[in-house]
Amino acid sequence: MNKTSLAFVHLSLAIGQTSLTFDQSSLAFVHLSSAFGQTSLTFDQTSSALVQSSLAFDQTSLAFDQTSSTLVQSSLALNQTSSASDQSSSAFVHFSSAFGQTSSAFN
Repeated sequence: MNKTSLAFVHLSLAIGQTSLTFDQSSLAFVHLSSAFGQTSLTFDQTSSALVQSSLAFDQTSLAFDQTSSTLVQSSLALNQTSSASDQSSSAFVHFSSAFGQTSSAFN
């Protein structure tokens, strides 16, 4: 009876140790899964930051392109104004010349 009890105690201890080992393995797996999840989250946050940085760079480039386009349009408008001024001056010279010729013919 004592040997049977002792064997039962040994069996119970062995089962308890096996259960404890299994619990430790499960806990280690949970820790590994948690660490993997945190690593994935960090990677996702880094990727998101890179995407936001890229979008900000694209918006800056677009704003620069729009500014350049505005400067080109302003330059073209200035050139057209200068051309119109030159044409007006030329017309005035022609008018003065014609008026001078008319006066000379009259004299």
